[in-house]
Amino acid sequence: AAAAAAAAAATLLHRAEASVSIDCATFDRVLLWLEADALGRAPPDHDIRITEELVAAADVLGLRTLGDACQLKLGAHESRIRRYSWREVVEHNAGGGIWLIVDGMVLDVKRWLPEHPGGDRIIPKQSLNAEAARHFELYHSSRESFLYLKHFYIGELRAKDRRE
Repeated sequence: AAAAAAAAAATLLHRAEASVSIDCATFDRVLLWLEADALGRAPPDHDIRITEELVAAADVLGLRTLGDACQLKLGAHESRIRRYSWREVVEHNAGGGIWLIVDGMVLDVKRWLPEHPGGDRIIPKQSLNAEAARHFELYHSSRESFLYLKHFYIGELRAKDRRE
C-alpha cells in the first residue's frame, strides 16, 4: 500500500510536469507525509526547522492539508516559547549569568563559554546586554555556527524590547 501511494504521488507529479524549487530531502518528507495521510497513519514527527521547510514546500505544491498540519505544529511550538524582557536579561547578567541576545533570541552561553574557540572574554566584552547579531555574523560565517545556536536557546526577547 505504501508503494502504491508513492507511485500514485509520482504519477500525479509526472503528469503535472511541474518544476519546483524544493530540495530532495524536503520533497521526500512531503512524500512520506502524503503516504501517511493516504494510509490514515500518524504523520512523521519533525523538528521545528524541518516543519518550517515543509510549510514552504506545501505552499509551493499547493498542499493545503500539509500546510495546515505544519502550521498547527508551529503554533503549538510558539505557545511554549518563553518571552523575556530586556530588563530580565540585564538583571540575570548582573547576577553573573551570560544571556546573549542574537536577532531577538535569548541564548544562555555561560556553561559553554570556557569552550568558545575565541576565548571566554570576547563574548561578555562585546556582546553582553546588547543585540549581538552583528558580532555573531561577523565572526561566524558557517551554517554550522548558526545551527549550533539552538543548543543555547532559552527563549525570545519580547517584541516591544527589541531594538531596531
